Amino acid sequence: MFELLPKERYPEIINLYNESRYINAIRSHLERTPVSKKVFVDNIANPQTVAMIVKHRTFLGGNSRNLVFNEALRDYFFEEKRKELEASEIYELDFYFASEEWIEALKIAFSYSFPYPRYYYEITDLCQKDWRNNIPEGFTIEPVDLSLLEKSHLKNYDWIIEEIEENWLPFEENLQEIRGYYLVHKNEKIVCWCVIEYLTEDNHIEVGIATRKEYRKQGLATIVGSAIAEYSLSKYNSIGWHCNTNNTSSCKTAEKIGFKLVKEYQKVACFFNKLDNFIVHGYYNFLQKNYEGAIEYYGFVIDAKRNGDDDIKTSAYLTKWGFSFDKLIMENATFYAAQGKEEEALDMIKEAIRNGYKDIEFFDSEEYLTILHSRAEWRDLRAAILKNKGEKNDEGT
Repeated sequence: MFELLPKERYPEIINLYNESRYINAIRSHLERTPVSKKVFVDNIANPQTVAMIVKHRTFLGGNSRNLVFNEALRDYFFEEKRKELEASEIYELDFYFASEEWIEALKIAFSYSFPYPRYYYEITDLCQKDWRNNIPEGFTIEPVDLSLLEKSHLKNYDWIIEEIEENWLPFEENLQEIRGYYLVHKNEKIVCWCVIEYLTEDNHIEVGIATRKEYRKQGLATIVGSAIAEYSLSKYNSIGWHCNTNNTSSCKTAEKIGFKLVKEYQKVACFFNKLDNFIVHGYYNFLQKNYEGAIEYYGFVIDAKRNGDDDIKTSAYLTKWGFSFDKLIMENATFYAAQGKEEEALDMIKEAIRNGYKDIEFFDSEEYLTILHSRAEWRDLRAAILKNKGEKNDEGT
């Protein structure tokens, strides 16, 4: 069974998320956020399994072994919601859960899904008490309150508005008090923000934070994060911060502000396109130095291209996010080289070149490929890449 639960009955299923205090979004969505959501349960009369869906994010609770419910959830996304989400350039589903028993359940229902290890931090004491002195010249810090609505002339205004809509609509009511801080550069554009999110009825919050790419590594996130932490410490019962474990910049920023690690947990993600899932699986195997596993998953993608699989045409990684097929093949060459398999690595490099590979900087600097530098073929391969790039061979061959 897969039934839609009426909004007035949301309080009845909060207990199915009994181990999720560190995921404020679950309680906040059920209690107060204005964003559109759907809550499905397995039995409308006596719910034992629940899935709360907010766009592409699903919050799961209760009995994870309900195969009929889990398959219905899969069908809902792949048969009813896929076109709508992809039209909004959303290609990946994210799953959060109260119990990690859901990881195995999702592997069954959503083939090729993969876990993301995450950190949850909280803060009780601010480290950067002098944060105001660290604001660089030409930058000003502003509160996220009603005054923000008068700043629509600033570049990147929509960027911060889109972030706060999920939590603070209607603005005229909910921005009566401060909900975050943002930095403005030269009175022209918003470049960094940290906002309060997922307020619960028992007064717990989380924060979201972002910096425009061209303004990173300047300490700006530490400034706005410290500002909101200072404001919130005496106002809320807890302040949470989430990030992926491999997002070292976010981890360092949190710790610099004064956040302490509370819990490591996992979420699960799944792309609609199976090849995108293979690419992520391959990359994570590589990070774990499981080169055979990385080669296997990238091999699935390479075979799909060779066989004319239609999924190649709709892969987000290969067609929209700049990870072209030739780059994938070259990365696969590095996996072989990391194992000392020189012949296989050379074959992959040649195939990458035939597919138009032209990143000579990566080719020259990649550590795993240095074992091939002494091979007779190396100079010819390098010349072929330069030819693809439209440049002359600087070695005169």
